[in-house]
Amino acid sequence: MKGLFCVLVAFSLVALPGPTPAATVPAGWPPGIASSTGFARVGRGIAQEPGFPKDGSTIEKADYIFSRMDAVATTYNLKAGSGWPLDQAIIKLYRSLGDTFPSKSDPEFAESLKSGYGTGNCAEWSYAFDEILNAAGVQSTVVFGDNYRAPGHSETFWGTDTALYVTETDADGNISRRIYDVFQAALKSGTHQPTATTLKSWDDLPMTDADLTASERAAGRKSWLSIIGKKYVKLAKTEKLLDNSVSVALTVEVLDSETDKPLASAKVTLYKPGKFPGTAIASKSTGANGEAVFSQQAVGQAKVAGAARVGATLKGFTPTVQDVAAALLLQQGKRYVVYLKPTAATLAGTWTLSTGCSYAGGGTDPNKMHKLTGPLKIERASNGSYSGRFGEGAAMGGNVESASLAGEIATLNLHPTFYSEDPKPGGQDDFNNGHGWASRLQLHGKLSSDAHEITGTVTHNGPKPDCDFTMTRE
Repeated sequence: MKGLFCVLVAFSLVALPGPTPAATVPAGWPPGIASSTGFARVGRGIAQEPGFPKDGSTIEKADYIFSRMDAVATTYNLKAGSGWPLDQAIIKLYRSLGDTFPSKSDPEFAESLKSGYGTGNCAEWSYAFDEILNAAGVQSTVVFGDNYRAPGHSETFWGTDTALYVTETDADGNISRRIYDVFQAALKSGTHQPTATTLKSWDDLPMTDADLTASERAAGRKSWLSIIGKKYVKLAKTEKLLDNSVSVALTVEVLDSETDKPLASAKVTLYKPGKFPGTAIASKSTGANGEAVFSQQAVGQAKVAGAARVGATLKGFTPTVQDVAAALLLQQGKRYVVYLKPTAATLAGTWTLSTGCSYAGGGTDPNKMHKLTGPLKIERASNGSYSGRFGEGAAMGGNVESASLAGEIATLNLHPTFYSEDPKPGGQDDFNNGHGWASRLQLHGKLSSDAHEITGTVTHNGPKPDCDFTMTRE
């Protein structure tokens, strides 16, 4: 009868709407997390907070986001499951409903947390935190501790403990897998919600004894696996031992950080992590699509603690070497994107143009004034020349016929082709069929030291400036 009662109560709670959020939601966070991307939206909101270390290391970013999980819990009224029969019945019911009806399943694997019950076990909390991290640009891998080597997991509450890890690389190039166990931080708090104190006890833990740093060994620190009393670590998605996981081929895509365009002929090297940058396993050159593909065998040879490392070089760009998380090396068809930054400043990219100039003209009223302002998009060809468009959706616009950058001095030649109210062809955003001007507008300005702003003057039909302008890079 007790079991039947739990099942009946569980079914009744499934019909409840999502958990009621707090009256005040932090700026940039979603009002609720019931949608299919609810936790990802929370991650994007946290990444926009003033305290978020945008230029920090992966671990610094993960630490900050983990420290905000108490606010996530209180904002959306989320709690950790207790292991009691009713909790277990409700959480298992949500999981089984997702398995039985795929269209109703939550792609973030956190159904019971998003329900009116607002409660989840270690899997739900870990997948929710994984979504938050990934949305904020931090790669992580969900794992669980188990006492059995065979594939699979225990159905009992205390049989496993699910958490996730982020990789950290020390000054010598050694990789340590750092665990963030948000469920334990909630379970051990006394309120079933993580607190600032419990979060500090369950963040940035070495996953196994092999992940202990020299200073941690000297201090006698315990690994996460030792703390939870488990023998093995398994990948949550495969339920197989972490270090016995099968490798897949790896596609590395190299892009220009300024234009987001693929870079051909870049040299990409796959490294086995060790003393930086590591041992080179294989090298490839990118094709026209900016891609280099490494075989399953090469990836397997390069992995240490499930992770690997890639480097990319190309003349005219700053070389880079980056870690590739274990999770990416287990997903067939996944790409790892590497951005290379040009060594010299470039005009390519999307800008916002602001000027004090207005020009008369147009097919309906030739005396109507039109402000020269709006988006300005510049592309760079392989030969180094520039072209583009300006004024899309604005009062006037046209084509960027040419542009140059000599040191810090920028020059752009704009050919206006339309006014917004012109009849078609030649109306708003008609860049190719507009009536056009016989003369051109010239923008002469100075590029800021951080390459994000150009200020100068606009001239037209002579050396006397029409007005000042500012171009701000988006």
